[in-house]
Amino acid sequence: MSGGKFPGNYTLRELTENGFITSLNTRNPRANLSANPHQLFTKWVRFPHSDYQAMRMVIHLASALFMSPASISFIHAIMYGQRKRTNFSGDSKVYLEELYKAVPLNETVREEVELGLADLMDAIHWEAYDPTGPEYAEGEHSGALTVKLDDKKVSFRGGLPVTLFGFASKILVNAEIIETLRKLVEIQDPSPADLNRILRLQFNLAVSMVHGMCHAINNATHKTAEPFYRGQSINELGRAWENHVFGGHVEPYNGVLDGNAPLCVCKWPPQIGMANPSSGLYMRRRPKGSSTYYYVSMDFIANTQLQRKWDQVRSDGLEDNTNLLHIPKQVGYREYNQGQVDAQWDKSQSSEGNYEADADDRVLRY
Repeated sequence: MSGGKFPGNYTLRELTENGFITSLNTRNPRANLSANPHQLFTKWVRFPHSDYQAMRMVIHLASALFMSPASISFIHAIMYGQRKRTNFSGDSKVYLEELYKAVPLNETVREEVELGLADLMDAIHWEAYDPTGPEYAEGEHSGALTVKLDDKKVSFRGGLPVTLFGFASKILVNAEIIETLRKLVEIQDPSPADLNRILRLQFNLAVSMVHGMCHAINNATHKTAEPFYRGQSINELGRAWENHVFGGHVEPYNGVLDGNAPLCVCKWPPQIGMANPSSGLYMRRRPKGSSTYYYVSMDFIANTQLQRKWDQVRSDGLEDNTNLLHIPKQVGYREYNQGQVDAQWDKSQSSEGNYEADADDRVLRY
């Protein structure tokens, strides 16, 4: 079809017909999660009751993602994982840490995580923030933003023989997104388009909240900057968690946060440079040559907001490598780095080239 409006020259009609804008299920149910949220997601400050009600399903979904088998093993790695000091040359000599892979999930790991999280109840709280305000300008295009409170030290024992010291955090959720969601969920008879928009907003915001929680847990349990996880070139634990659980980092197309755009998933790290040493974000290699962004199906998004999906995830056992939350990668597009790249790393470590792009930079994995 002509008149493509999305990368890969896809038209809105094509994406809709293939279930990336609207669920292909004829009965598109409202979200329905019955489990109580984890206490770490319920401590909100200066937050109106009407907004909390609008966020109720987001909080439930974030909690379900947070306590999934793959997430528990990742959280265990943040709190208890073996770290090795490493260094690399950039503008100056920088010493950071390498965090090795998460250990396989078992009952001991689960109990240690529960014990550790109980120690963090007073170290983390939630607030809404104005993305247009000057204080948090870097969060303008974020669903959630974690702020380390350098003036509030916390201790962490978590069953360890010694006490660790870190800092408390506040996790700020984008007030504009909350307001958009509140208006949508208050519609008495929402259209299918409204329902799909609600589901997209809820899923993306829940992912952002758990992303922020990973930063906050590291802040509370370690004084040092975030480590590089499993050899990744960027020390960003929130994105590393997304990659571990979903098989890539999740973001709305073109950074559109109002729920109108499809969501995409891309193997982390991406093809663009993201170093920001002032905020503790470092790159220890040049970016890879290209990345493939795949559109996330609405059926996947809708299913994560139904209790039966989480009953299935929990019944899958204790293995940390469960792929039940891996996002299917079928229809996507290729983006390239036009600058200097680490070709050797790209060739040896990246799977991006396994599926070639056509002339329109489309990538299909049917």
